[in-house]
Amino acid sequence: FEEHDFGVQCVAISHDDRLMVSVGVKDDGKMFVWDLATGKICAMINVNAQGVSVNAVAFGGFFKDIKRRPTTDYQFVTVGDQNVCVWRLNPFKGTLEKHVIKQGRVFNTVTFSQDYEHVFAGTTSGDLSRFRMKNESFEVSLQVCKVGVGALDVGRDSQ
Repeated sequence: FEEHDFGVQCVAISHDDRLMVSVGVKDDGKMFVWDLATGKICAMINVNAQGVSVNAVAFGGFFKDIKRRPTTDYQFVTVGDQNVCVWRLNPFKGTLEKHVIKQGRVFNTVTFSQDYEHVFAGTTSGDLSRFRMKNESFEVSLQVCKVGVGALDVGRDSQ
């Protein structure tokens, strides 16, 4: 990750192993999407300039259209201090679009459901929140502990 000047906060690999997103620490502020076949950068953005913080990132399959059919664009989510960002990536054009879901929590871990229809995010205060991807909205939050959720994982079917 020679492109990051101050270190890497988090990394995620796409479901098809074609892409990787790396997010730099706060002082770095850079987010890159890498093509793993070529090692080249296919998209980049300064997240600090976007007004969002990033503590964790997760890929979530292909972006779905209004009828919930997969498109050729990828989707991933970043979570941070009082925000959840849904990102839509067109790797062929190198474009990134974001939708911010403002929340009054500090999120430090994130994962997608197996069908990519929900996002689960853990907070430093011990909450587990669920978001629906269909309308990119908050659904529910549960207090699961008092000291913070450090990691999340959703079981995957073996094929």
